Amino acid sequence: MPADSRPTVLFLSKGQEAASTRYRATAFFPALESAGFRPLHLSTQGGFTHKRTILREARRAAVTVVLRRTFKSSFRALLRRAASRLVFDLDDAIYRTPDKRSAGRQRGFAAMVCRADEVWAGNDTLRQAALDIDRKKHVEVLPTALEPSPYTPRPIGKRDPRKLVWIGSSSTRPYLEAVMPDLEAAAERVPGLSLRIVADFTLESDRLAVEASPWSSETEAEDLATAGIGLGPLTDTPWTRGKCGFKLLQYMAAGLPTICDPVGANGQIVVDGETGLHISAQQNWADAIVMLCGDADKAQAMGRAGRERLNEVYALDRVATRMVERLSDLVS
Repeated sequence: MPADSRPTVLFLSKGQEAASTRYRATAFFPALESAGFRPLHLSTQGGFTHKRTILREARRAAVTVVLRRTFKSSFRALLRRAASRLVFDLDDAIYRTPDKRSAGRQRGFAAMVCRADEVWAGNDTLRQAALDIDRKKHVEVLPTALEPSPYTPRPIGKRDPRKLVWIGSSSTRPYLEAVMPDLEAAAERVPGLSLRIVADFTLESDRLAVEASPWSSETEAEDLATAGIGLGPLTDTPWTRGKCGFKLLQYMAAGLPTICDPVGANGQIVVDGETGLHISAQQNWADAIVMLCGDADKAQAMGRAGRERLNEVYALDRVATRMVERLSDLVS
């Protein structure tokens, strides 16, 4: 059998099941193969023998893409020598911790930015962080993408327009907890209002009906599509400004109007007044919920517009086209 002559794109990440691996690497493999590339993924977890395997594959690859990892200085140097073209990809503010600056993380981040041939950033905040290290570096914004087909919007008769929905995990629980008093206040003004939490936890409330729906890849699309309004609360901090708003993409794919704090990418993903509502000094959570619950036509129009915006900007095939363009430039 003849050797595979396609240029290999090697993706390195902390593991096959990591969210960044699934949404910023392996989801693109079919598109990369169709474009004439040979995509390959390796976990960076492992000892000396595995690291030798990584370096061997990096020498063979046309492009090596490192997802979020910064490595120790010795291995970083070896990888740079092995890789013909090196891309550093980030979808989070990995240069700090959620609570404070981190000198160690900042050094690792700066070293990877400087050693990479180019950087792929999930949003403008992350792009600027890379440019603050090296203003001459090519930094491309490649937003986290979503395949919309599993999220089929439901007609009004097959979803509950007064059911709020939030999807997340225990790590992002504080953002939902912070707005619970506002959601409870909205429940006093909107009869029948309820909240569905799609996560690995639930919350208790004596003022708002709460439905726990344990997260599952098999049921998440249905859990969203049968609700009425998607919620994207987010406190404004240097850490959260680096987030890429994936839950908002899920709501938009499901055809839901979305209410969000316009922090970081949130403010770009949701177009205020068109695909959803931004929380501001003039528009609080309770008022925004009451507005959408009281105007079914507007809520439906926002949901349709959100789905259209997702397809135009954040759908997997759209972002894949941009990734292929960047890879083609790197290997030419």
